[in-house]
Amino acid sequence: MIAMLRNLLRPDLATPPAPEPPGEAPPAAASVEELTEQLREMATSRASFVCARHGTEAGSVKFLRRVSGTSELTIDSYVGRSWHSVRVPTDDATAGDRVAEGVQDALRTADAISLHLLNPEWTPFFCTSCALVYCDQCWAIAENDDPWPGTLRGICPEGHATVLTR
Repeated sequence: MIAMLRNLLRPDLATPPAPEPPGEAPPAAASVEELTEQLREMATSRASFVCARHGTEAGSVKFLRRVSGTSELTIDSYVGRSWHSVRVPTDDATAGDRVAEGVQDALRTADAISLHLLNPEWTPFFCTSCALVYCDQCWAIAENDDPWPGTLRGICPEGHATVLTR
């Protein structure tokens, strides 16, 4: 009954569309492997690190992992924002990128020690002597004249000094 009414009111809807002429086939859907690779290309990991004394955010790290080329690490802390490149190996002999895997594991659990072991520049909020994370209210910043002029020195609440890059 509904089909008859549709034919009477809108005859253009009653006729099926004409098939497309032969020629170029529509593009094939991406394979599961290709889609998985595209998702890995856009994989982003993030973590916030909390001050041991105040419970406030001391810093955050965001990692944009790429399958090829260079991955990016963005660090926000009391010294400002910094960007770092993480190279991705191009040969199969490396069995995957161990540094990128380590960064993602450290961020998954907000493990400042593991992240620091990968690269000390990635954890300016972490005091190695205390093995604790401190926020901007805790750190005292001073100009560091020796041994690297032009760098900053962060001093944690316990008096431990850390050389920071600008």
